[in-house]
Amino acid sequence: TDELSAAVDAGLATFHRCDGRDVHPAHREAHRRGFWTEGHLLVAFIEGFCVFPDGELEGQPAELMPWWREALLELYRLRDDATRQYRRAYISVPKKNMKTLGASWIGLYHTVADPEPTPLVIAAAAGDDQADLSFTAATRTAEEGRSARDAMPGFNLRDLTERWESEILVPERPGARLRRVASGGGNLDGPNVYVCVIDELHEWRTQRNLDTYRVLSQGGTQRRQPLFIQITTAGWDRESLCFRVYTHAKAVQADQSVDPYLFALIYEAPEGCDHTDRAAWEAANPAAGYSVSFERYLEDLSDPEMTEAIARRYRLNQWTDTEEIWLPKPWAQFAWPRAEQRMPRPTDIGSEIRTVAGVDASTRRDSTAVTVWELEGPLDDLWVRSWSRVWDRPLLHDGSYDDTWKLPQQQLKAHLYSLHFGTLSGSPDAFWCESGVCVCGCGWALLPLHLLGIGFDPARITMQTDAWEADGLPMLEVPQTDARMVPAFQTWFALLDGDRFLHDGQEAVARHIANSQVRDASSGGRRLDRRRSSTRLPNDAGITQVICSHVASAAEEPDGPSIYETRGVRRLGE
Repeated sequence: TDELSAAVDAGLATFHRCDGRDVHPAHREAHRRGFWTEGHLLVAFIEGFCVFPDGELEGQPAELMPWWREALLELYRLRDDATRQYRRAYISVPKKNMKTLGASWIGLYHTVADPEPTPLVIAAAAGDDQADLSFTAATRTAEEGRSARDAMPGFNLRDLTERWESEILVPERPGARLRRVASGGGNLDGPNVYVCVIDELHEWRTQRNLDTYRVLSQGGTQRRQPLFIQITTAGWDRESLCFRVYTHAKAVQADQSVDPYLFALIYEAPEGCDHTDRAAWEAANPAAGYSVSFERYLEDLSDPEMTEAIARRYRLNQWTDTEEIWLPKPWAQFAWPRAEQRMPRPTDIGSEIRTVAGVDASTRRDSTAVTVWELEGPLDDLWVRSWSRVWDRPLLHDGSYDDTWKLPQQQLKAHLYSLHFGTLSGSPDAFWCESGVCVCGCGWALLPLHLLGIGFDPARITMQTDAWEADGLPMLEVPQTDARMVPAFQTWFALLDGDRFLHDGQEAVARHIANSQVRDASSGGRRLDRRRSSTRLPNDAGITQVICSHVASAAEEPDGPSIYETRGVRRLGE
C-alpha cells in the first residue's frame, strides 16, 4: 500500500521472514509467511544504545536473546495502513528469562527514540519493590548508555536523558518521560498514556491494584496507536485479574482471530508434567542455554525453600491452585481427586465404627459446609470415609459472588438433625425429614448415626447450637485456634499421606480444597487457612475436615453403626 511504501522509504518498516526456529511454536507459521514490522527499530535501538545494567555483564552492550528479538519483531508488526497490529500484549515466561530487563529497554525506546510527540511511558508494578526493579534497570541503562557501534558517535542515552527518582526525562523532547508507578501509589486519573509496561501482573490482586490497572489500561484512548504491555510469570489466584487475562491470552494464542489486537506469548511447561523433566523445563524457558540452565535448575530444587509450587510457578510458568502445593504426594498436585479414582476401600471393615461431624457455618452470607467422618480402627491406625454437604454462595454472571445471598439456616439445621436422629422416623415432630429423606435438598436417607460429636466454631453459630444441644445433638465447641487447628491438621495430613482417607468426590469440596493454603502458625507448626485472593474464596469444606480430625482425636471410641454397612447414607432412589 502507499502507506507501507512511505513507511519503508522513511525506514520505519521492514519485511520480516524467518524459519521460525527461535519463535514460539504457536507463531512459527506467521514468521515463515512473513509480515511487515517496525520491530527492527527496537532491536537496533536496544543493541545499539543499551547496556546490561548489572550482574556479570554490567556495562556491556545489550544483546537480545533470540526469543526476545523474534517477539519484538512480531509485537510491532504493521497493518496495511502502516499502523501497529497490536494494541495490547500479554507476555508470560518463567523467571530468569530477562523479561523485566527487556521491559525496561522497551520503555526507554518509546521515551527516547519513538517519533510519537510528547510520549508518556509508564513502567508499572504492583508494589514499590517490583516497580524499583524495572525502573532502576532503565535508569542504569540510561546512565551507562553508549553510542551505537560507531554508527552515531556522540549519541548516547546518558547525555540525552535526565534521570530523577521516579522519572526519566528527555530535555530535547518536551513532554517525553518515562514514569515509575507503584500500583495504588497516587492519583493517576487522566494521564494521556502512550505506552504502559506492567511487570508481574500476577501480583495485581488488591482493589487498589485493580483501580490502577483500569486507569492505565484506558489511559491511551487519545493516542493514535497506544500500547499496553503486560509481562508476568504464572500465579496461583484463579480469581485474579491475571488469570482472567491469561485465560483470554491462551485462547488468542490458539486462534488469533479471537482478539486480533492482543499479542499473546505464553511459554509454559505441559500440564501434568513431572516438574523435574528436562523437556518440560525446556518448553517453558526460551532462554535455555543463555541465561538459564537445566543443571542449575536441578541444583535449585535441592534448596528447602524451593517448594514444588514455587518451582512450577516461577521456573515452569505453570499456574497452581494454591500458593503452596500442600497436598501430599499420593494425592493429585493440582486437583482434589474423586473418591473412586483414589483410595481403595479396606476389605475388612471391622466392627469398631464411629462417626463424627464438623460444621463451618456462616451466620449470614458466606458459604457453609458440614462434613461427616466414618472412623475405622484405632487412632494410631485410623481409616476415614468422608461425606460433605456444601452450601456455596452463588456466582453472578460476571464471576463475582452474590452478596445478597443468605445461608438457608433451616436447611443447615435439618441436615444436622437428619445426621443424628436419622430420616426414617415416623414421628410427626421430625421437621427435618419428609418421605424418609432429609428436607435440606441433599436427598440423603439416613439411619441414626450416633455421632460422637459435632464440632463447630463458637464464633459463628453459638446461639443456634445452644438450642440444638438442648434437643440432643452432641455439639462440641472447636474454636479455630492454633492449639486445636495445628495438631488436627497434622492428623488429617497423615491420613492423606498414608492413603487412609476416602471421600465422596464432590466438586464443591474440590473447589474449597483448592481455595485453601497451609500457613505457619505463630505458635509453631502449620495449619489450614483460606488462601490469599482478591476475593473472599470459600474453603469451609476444607476447614470441616480439620474440625472432624480434632473431634475424632478428642472423642471416645464406643462401637457404633457404619454408614456403609447399614446403608446409613443413601442417595435418593438408591
